[in-house]
Amino acid sequence: IQNTYHGGGRWRVRHRAGQTYLLREGKPCVVRVDEKQRRLVPLVASWLHVRHYWKEIPASLKKLIGADDPAQTKINGYLWMDRNDDGLPQENEMNFTPFPTDWSAINWVPGDGFDYYSNNAEGLCRLPVRSWSANGAPQYADWEQIESLGFDLPPPLEPANEGPQVGLCWGRDGAIYQAASSDSAKAFGVGGYWTMRVGGNHVLKWNRAGRFQWMV
Repeated sequence: IQNTYHGGGRWRVRHRAGQTYLLREGKPCVVRVDEKQRRLVPLVASWLHVRHYWKEIPASLKKLIGADDPAQTKINGYLWMDRNDDGLPQENEMNFTPFPTDWSAINWVPGDGFDYYSNNAEGLCRLPVRSWSANGAPQYADWEQIESLGFDLPPPLEPANEGPQVGLCWGRDGAIYQAASSDSAKAFGVGGYWTMRVGGNHVLKWNRAGRFQWMV
């Protein structure tokens, strides 16, 4: 489970069947709050662009991938979902995939429930919960089963180096708002951090039917 970074990777609280969960922004990650034992129980974890971040991948997962070097594998992402309540990844709990092939699909955020969403080169997409395990762990679709929601594509961002699209938020009326991080703020040396909400950044809006409304 990754730490927060540069103000990103924030956690959102969700409730289901009398249980409290924390869902992480950035990539799908879910923990359950065990109040009696005063602990956090890991249920879901994931990583994208595994080959680029190879040094940060735990040795136990590299063993399951079956490679000692990123050049030895085509695996570029994984999604782990606990099924036996031990909080540890087993081979039959892993979804390894060559996805993604570009950097537009790296940022995922939870919606107003447990599904995760991303706005990438294919438009607004959803990684839905398909079922729940006996121990209360959400079982997501595999990376290959991402659903395109058919939302309107926004107009090109100006200047051309603006991006990526991050920071999805849901309004009470079902509208979706999104903050576009930019390369115009150099506080951290590079663009794209979640905390960059100034300078050339934009806020975009879609209505609940997926029609693009405005950009400021």
